[in-house]
Amino acid sequence: MGNVAISTSRRFRNSMRAHEIRTDRAQRFDWRVFTLLLSLVLVGAPRALAQQVLEVDYDTERVVIDDPFYRSFALDMLAIDHARGILYVEDREEPEGVMSFSLLTGERLNVVRYAKGGGPNELPQNKAGFALAPGGNLFVADPSKVLELDPLGEVVSYWLPRAPTRLGICSFGGEPAVPTVGGVVRRNPDGPDLGIGSNALVGESVSANSFEEGRAIAVRTWRARVACNEEAAFVVESFEDEADSVYVYYLDGREDGRLAIPAVSTRRWGISCGLTIAGVRIRRGGRCPEWNEMLRPSLDENGNLVLVSTRGLRLPMTGVIVDPESGCHALLRHRPQPGSDVVATYADSAVVFHKETVPTERGVSIGANAGRVTLNPLRRVSGEPCADMVPSVSGQP
Repeated sequence: MGNVAISTSRRFRNSMRAHEIRTDRAQRFDWRVFTLLLSLVLVGAPRALAQQVLEVDYDTERVVIDDPFYRSFALDMLAIDHARGILYVEDREEPEGVMSFSLLTGERLNVVRYAKGGGPNELPQNKAGFALAPGGNLFVADPSKVLELDPLGEVVSYWLPRAPTRLGICSFGGEPAVPTVGGVVRRNPDGPDLGIGSNALVGESVSANSFEEGRAIAVRTWRARVACNEEAAFVVESFEDEADSVYVYYLDGREDGRLAIPAVSTRRWGISCGLTIAGVRIRRGGRCPEWNEMLRPSLDENGNLVLVSTRGLRLPMTGVIVDPESGCHALLRHRPQPGSDVVATYADSAVVFHKETVPTERGVSIGANAGRVTLNPLRRVSGEPCADMVPSVSGQP
């Protein structure tokens, strides 16, 4: 059978974006889960058992932002400048901008706006994501184009990646990079785009043995999330009815790595998992989703990879922090709070976004976006600490 080339058209991109929005709005699930014990397997790097378990302390918090009437933050689009203590978010009030707030005072610092349109310094579609760029700038991307903006919103540069359409964006060694099939595509200031990964696709079309296979690859690439540092790109891909996998691609050409997060015992079959989408209550039987599916990656101040659940489920696990060099890691657990989602970590705390909750006859109705942000301490529960991982919690000097 010959190969089939799948072109990631605008219609496909729009349908996938709508799917992401619907998924993000899944608000409430009515079931119980058992306490679980997780293990992480690092493929292509030293294996290590879980060194410690940390818990998010919801009884103690420092309020950063509390403005539910005027703030409406998206949970799936944010970045943290750990050195300067700045939170960058998408606020529905500024659909064509990126807001920044001080994590120390909660003060709104800036709004970096961009133009939407067909010109070279404009984005033709709604933004899909953004990432910190060198010199205090931002990389702001839609599914097919990337703008580099300074703090005043002036366009420093733009880039049309030779890659399938996607939502992910990161700063990889100071240059923008986006997920592709088999790796990432990174801007090359001195020539053609670079494919990072032993089999990285540089190009817009996906080749496959069938239309169905090609579409599955294109969808997986579209939804891939990415976090990068100076040396490596960490790409999180999701699979049907499986735990996420994290693929590691190195700028210096080292062999690709893979951080596999296996499915664990939160799964319960035969229970009707309910959810509310756009105010409509839906019930479904069979498999209930896991905490370790659709994870969102970021990096903490010490270069550790932070993976947090975006499911919004009432599950006892909310994420994991991993040392990408050694595989040493800390599991993040919590007592689920209606409308409260751990989205990242900052210093020794979890960054928690809180959505509006309204009591109803059947429980609680939860809004789609957040208007309140808190820093909740991470408390050590058990295990041996990892070096340079939340040192103040682990008692390290």
